[in-house]
Amino acid sequence: MTRRDARTVNDEIDSNLKRAFAEVAEEPVPDHLLKLLDRLRSQDADTADGDPPKDPPDRNDTA
Repeated sequence: MTRRDARTVNDEIDSNLKRAFAEVAEEPVPDHLLKLLDRLRSQDADTADGDPPKDPPDRNDTA
């Protein structure tokens, strides 16, 4: 394979990857991830105010 052929193949790969991931990039962010981001931002704001971060609930806690 010549350098020009390799460059053409690489250009085609780049184009196909960009096309595939452009579709994914346009998908909405799932609600559970948005809620997680809100919680993390809230924790950051609490920490910036001097309050210690709140511990998340124990996942094994059934109470």
